[in-house]
Amino acid sequence: VDQTTLARSIRVQESVNFTDVKSLADTYEKSLVTTDTGSIEAEFMYDLASSNPSPIFHGNRGKFCKIEIVMAESTPVTTTYVGVIQQTSLGTEVDGIVTESVTIKLGVAYAASFSA
Repeated sequence: VDQTTLARSIRVQESVNFTDVKSLADTYEKSLVTTDTGSIEAEFMYDLASSNPSPIFHGNRGKFCKIEIVMAESTPVTTTYVGVIQQTSLGTEVDGIVTESVTIKLGVAYAASFSA
């Protein structure tokens, strides 16, 4: 199901994991990149008066998702990530705005076979 909303904030953290491949005779460290990992932390806003006030991620922990981030100033830049919804939270504000926070774990098994 495709849904669109504005993000109040978003932070993408990506890193790689290494395996030590040095031998006993080596005098310096040797590392081999093995896997990618990371997470996305985002907060979204929903206006209860709008046509789509429903949170997107809440209640879907443990499920795969594809998130497309579009940063648009003059020329839009789009980046797509696939991961598993790890943590969600909801909040409401006095002015009728619902906020949803989500953490999406990147670099999970079977993510390449997921299509939204």
